[in-house]
Formats: sequence, C-alpha cells, structure tokens
Amino acid sequence: MYCTVLTTYKAVVERIDLVIRFKQENPHWGYQKIGDQIVYLGYQISKFSVKNIPIENGYDG
Repeated sequence: MYCTVLTTYKAVVERIDLVIRFKQENPHWGYQKIGDQIVYLGYQISKFSVKNIPIENGYDG
C-alpha cells in the first residue's frame, strides 16, 4: 500500500511540474495545447487539471 501511494504522489507531482514547465516555457499556449502535449508524452491528465494547475500557481487569472 505504501509503495502505491508514494508512486501515485510522484506521478501527480510530475504532472503538475510538466504543466507548470510548459506554461513557463510557452506562455502563449492554451490549456488544450498543454494538455495535448502532456498526453503526447504518454501521461493521462484531465482538462480540468490542466486548467486549474496554472491558476493555483499564479500563472493565469
């Protein structure tokens, strides 16, 4: 159980870092483009998460 929780936590943090990194490196990209690129890399992420992560970290208003 502990390994599963730790692995899940790392996966969540990795996805958050990807969204923030894409937003920093490509400020003109919208949520759809960022989400598409993350899916292209082989990750699963919801549109809701792609939209809210930058907002929660101060990138959009």
